[in-house]
Amino acid sequence: MPKTNIFFDLFPNLIAEWHPTKNGDLKPSNFSYGSNKKIWWICAKGHEWETSIKERSRESQCPF
Repeated sequence: MPKTNIFFDLFPNLIAEWHPTKNGDLKPSNFSYGSNKKIWWICAKGHEWETSIKERSRESQCPF
């Protein structure tokens, strides 16, 4: 049975904002959308911030 709560599958638009270096070996495909794990993000304007995957899946945006 395929997983249906994989963050990568449900929120492909946020994958582009997954910080490419500050998250180390962590990958979007390893998390569900409800994860409380704090992750680094970077928006199209270059702003960097840390917040949980759960918050981002609730449509939170760049805080700057």
